[in-house]
Amino acid sequence: MPPSEGAPPPDPACPFCRRDALGGLLAETEHFFVLADHAPLVEGHLLLVPRAHYACYGALPAALEAELLALKERAAVEHGVFRQTVYHAHLHAIPFGPVDFGVAALSGDHGRPVRSLADVRGWYTERGQYFYVEQPPQEDAPAEAAVFPPEMPTYFRVLGMLRDSAGRLEGWQPAPERLANGRTKVASLVARWRRFAG
Repeated sequence: MPPSEGAPPPDPACPFCRRDALGGLLAETEHFFVLADHAPLVEGHLLLVPRAHYACYGALPAALEAELLALKERAAVEHGVFRQTVYHAHLHAIPFGPVDFGVAALSGDHGRPVRSLADVRGWYTERGQYFYVEQPPQEDAPAEAAVFPPEMPTYFRVLGMLRDSAGRLEGWQPAPERLANGRTKVASLVARWRRFAG
């Protein structure tokens, strides 16, 4: 399916732009893919990826927001452009179960709460690079999301929380090990997704 009119052109060096390179494809919509992460933090780690080559969700047009929100019914973490290894927007949906990242406290003096994608687009337009964290609603607390400037202390603090959450479920593995050992988790997720969606 060709990208929408006005969307950025594909980048031949981007693995998300090369459909033939997409592994673990779970679902597609008109403007998005749902993929199993190839180096999952835990089993069930998903990516929500736009078909067009937007650098981050701050660059995503408002017209695609409803379609994205329809796909995004679980916790997601988009780390924005800051320290991104593939410069194509992607949300990580990681099934950690109940977690409290203290998103409001993380935003501190330098970040700001996010109530909609318009807040992320606003930050990206005004300030460029960002780091974004979202957690789902907890038993007696609403969902929280915030955007932060590209500062290493906050970035490493959030990575530590992700590492701790993954470690509680399956034990922490660095990225090269997750990549090498991820095939079984990806295959399991694809099979379960097909049973659920079928």
